[in-house]
Amino acid sequence: MPIMNDQQDDLNELYRKVFQGSASPGDKEKLVQWMAGLDIRREDISEATLADEQRRSRLALHERFNGQQARVRHLRPWMAAASVAAVLLGGLLVWKINFRPPAKVPDIRYADIYTKAGERKMVTLQDSSRIVLNSSTHLRYPLNAGNQARKVYLEGQAYFDVRHDNGQPFIVYAGKLEVRVLGTSFDVSNYTEDKDASVTVASGKVAVAVPAAAAHTLLPGEQLTYDKKNGVADEHTVDASAYLSWQKGAQVFRNKELREVCRSLERNYGVKIHIKTPALEKQKMNLRTKGTEDIAGVLKMLAVTGEFRYSIKDTTIVLWK
Repeated sequence: MPIMNDQQDDLNELYRKVFQGSASPGDKEKLVQWMAGLDIRREDISEATLADEQRRSRLALHERFNGQQARVRHLRPWMAAASVAAVLLGGLLVWKINFRPPAKVPDIRYADIYTKAGERKMVTLQDSSRIVLNSSTHLRYPLNAGNQARKVYLEGQAYFDVRHDNGQPFIVYAGKLEVRVLGTSFDVSNYTEDKDASVTVASGKVAVAVPAAAAHTLLPGEQLTYDKKNGVADEHTVDASAYLSWQKGAQVFRNKELREVCRSLERNYGVKIHIKTPALEKQKMNLRTKGTEDIAGVLKMLAVTGEFRYSIKDTTIVLWK
């Protein structure tokens, strides 16, 4: 790095202060900053060269600030002081030679995508992984993961078809669940208002971490449900295709409380359902729709199974016993 005349004068003054012992912390900091600006690689300087440079620095410092005669008359005390200064400057030089700033990690930019009630969307990530969002869902995903782990954040429900990459695990954060995969297809359901969150595997293998417990490994046709209130996780075998059929508008309810079924119908059809009879809320229901039924058709099937009545006015539905 070339030094201009005005820079050399400033540098001389810094040297003088360090040499005479009058340098303030600010002066030393300036000197460190200047040394940090040197473009020196460690492999370009041998140990012998470094020692020779330190020796010449001691002589140069002494001669610059004391003159030839002073150097002769006061060699020993000034050389001691010069040695201290040289050690300081030599230390700075060694620090600069060996210093390697950490590799800069690129800032990851994220995008957010939302779906409304009755709406589904698909997004393709930079690595060609594909994600399908169900109704009333929010997904936060990276636009430029680089060579770092691929991390996405989910509120709602989504189907993931992840491109395999040994060097970059794909991680889904869904509430208290952390789903880690390399390459597979699976479904994650994590609606804030629902009692349970779930992970269903269609292909490959995933590891699901839950609070205060060992990670669960799921294979194709296996599902993990997590009770958010009690913190209990349960694994079981399912027909994965049934739980992925929501992409075509179909729905599967197995031993679900009616209030949970109604919340799902609200999201899927964009309606508001009121349960007037409290005893109906926890009544367990089993139902599988094809995705071609309108809301009236679904309610008709539910009413027969649950033995309740209902009314529909515009987008408002009321259920009672």
